[in-house]
Amino acid sequence: MKYEILIIDEDKTFVEKLSHELEIFECNIEPCYTLKCAYDILDIMDKYDYIIVNLDLSDGCAEEFIETLSKEQTSKVIILTNDTDNQRRTFLFDNGVLDYFLKIVSVEKLANDIQCIFKTIKRNAFVNVLIVNNSSFMRNMLKKALRPKKFHIIEATNGKEGIELLDKENIHLVLLDHELPDMNGMEFLSKIKSDKRFFELPIIMLSDSTDQDMIAKVLKLGANDFLKKPFAIEHLFLKCDLHIKNYLNIQSIKDHEQDLSNSLEKAIQMQEYKAMFLANMSHEIRTPLNAILGFIDILLDEEDNEQKLKYLKIIQNSGDLLLSLVNDILDFSKIDSGKLDIHKEVLVLDELYDIIVSIYNSVASAKGIKFCSYIDENLPKYIYSDFIRIKQILSNLLSNAIKFTPKDGTITFNIKLIDNKIEFSVEDTGIGIAKENQAKIFDVYTQEKSSTAKDFGGTGLGLNICTKLAQLLGGEILLESQLGKGSRFYFQIPLENVVQEEIEKFQDSKQTIKNISKTFDNHILLVEDNLTNQAFMKVILKKYKLSFDIANDGFEAIELYKNNKYDLILMDENMPNLNGSEATKQIREYEKQHNLQYTPIVALTANAIKGDRERFLEVGMDDYLTKPINKSRLTEVLSRFLGK
Repeated sequence: MKYEILIIDEDKTFVEKLSHELEIFECNIEPCYTLKCAYDILDIMDKYDYIIVNLDLSDGCAEEFIETLSKEQTSKVIILTNDTDNQRRTFLFDNGVLDYFLKIVSVEKLANDIQCIFKTIKRNAFVNVLIVNNSSFMRNMLKKALRPKKFHIIEATNGKEGIELLDKENIHLVLLDHELPDMNGMEFLSKIKSDKRFFELPIIMLSDSTDQDMIAKVLKLGANDFLKKPFAIEHLFLKCDLHIKNYLNIQSIKDHEQDLSNSLEKAIQMQEYKAMFLANMSHEIRTPLNAILGFIDILLDEEDNEQKLKYLKIIQNSGDLLLSLVNDILDFSKIDSGKLDIHKEVLVLDELYDIIVSIYNSVASAKGIKFCSYIDENLPKYIYSDFIRIKQILSNLLSNAIKFTPKDGTITFNIKLIDNKIEFSVEDTGIGIAKENQAKIFDVYTQEKSSTAKDFGGTGLGLNICTKLAQLLGGEILLESQLGKGSRFYFQIPLENVVQEEIEKFQDSKQTIKNISKTFDNHILLVEDNLTNQAFMKVILKKYKLSFDIANDGFEAIELYKNNKYDLILMDENMPNLNGSEATKQIREYEKQHNLQYTPIVALTANAIKGDRERFLEVGMDDYLTKPINKSRLTEVLSRFLGK
């Protein structure tokens, strides 16, 4: 909206400067240099939103000019003067002018102050002021005084009516008279300030009294200000503007906080939806992968033809790569939703070192890359950390090193003891990373340049996941690199020594695994809806010499359980009709009601996020196996529940 402004001042230079400044605020300016000219213009048409007039003009008295204006015109008047006479100020405000400014300030400051007046008036159109006063004379006087400020005025003749209006209307300020019938101002104040809805509502108390004890009680009860009658209208303006501005700012902050809270809640919800989507997609991909990789393992064990073995190995490697990508997506989903845990346990550093070296030495050699490795002799044999996650970080770093190192290059893998910390490092003589790109390659979905994914492959998730895993382990992945010369990635984790008792338990468990049986004379129930996975599990279970029945969903599983005796139930989780968790609950209830012998139930699931294990145990399962099924883990579980 463009404001139409009439400026009356005989100082043409001043008018030009002020007009220029106000035009910045999108105002149309009509200059007028005499009162006579102003009379003529206003007689023809009152089209102006505001009239800015100098109080001291040579061709007439501005006070007389103001008295000739209509009430609506007067309420638009802004006075400019160099005079500081209080009597003149009082006269002007009593006659309905909007505001009063001294010309001694800079034109820029003056224009800015006038613009603030415009904003305030625009805001006041939506501001409700409640006047609680039993005197019609005082209510009319307050309404007349507040007319230039363009407030929406609501009236109450007593305290009870005022409280009813507070419940109905959105009030921004209360002008409360101290002397009221039935319920005086103090009682009214006490009552509404005890209601948390009105705790921040500004209240100005009006009274004839100047008793300091009474004023102190009023302020202690929650009034924001006190105004003695009779009052100066300018003071009323200032107090109203101040308290309304503060109140609206508080409400704006609260609204902003609520918006932030709603946005946060929505973001958390979207995060949960995203995590659920990624977990479900991961599940859907892992389920068929279970059968694909499982049958490849079986075929590799049974095939003698070298050419076919070569093809099978290619398929297996591609399947493992796909599984690795799925695991990256799932890990990213877990990290992003805060559902990834570190499971610290006793581990043997030499074993970790040997596994990494045996895998990546052969991979590097196949590409013609020299692989060097070293483990510090001063490191303890046993430490306390997460074997799987350390291996995951190192596998990612070494895979990248091999990927980005050309033939005849060198890769060096070291584990060292530095300042009571274990440092793992991977160094290569590959393509290196430009200094400006070194920080961003740790960001999610980011690679050094757009052509990297095309030339070398990858999702851009690996390093981001490794960074988060290193942080969860108590360390940080660091990088040293020169473009064209190679890179060194390294991270340190705290050295957590293991007590002798834990070492002995670990050794006992390792011995138990060595003694695990490979065949079993038992009858089990396999609950699996996917026909391909059924076919794969049939082959596996027959290799263990197990007899078994198959249920296609939870309902079939319950019926078979009721009519047969099983030594173990392998229960798929995601099935149509009735899922594994619900089927387990009903089996446990039936078992309890009929006082039957306890039957172990192990989940077979592609779900592998934080909380799944606890959820399965809570419904009555004893353990769970993730898909694709690891044969050694399956053997361990079968041995635990079926072994003699």
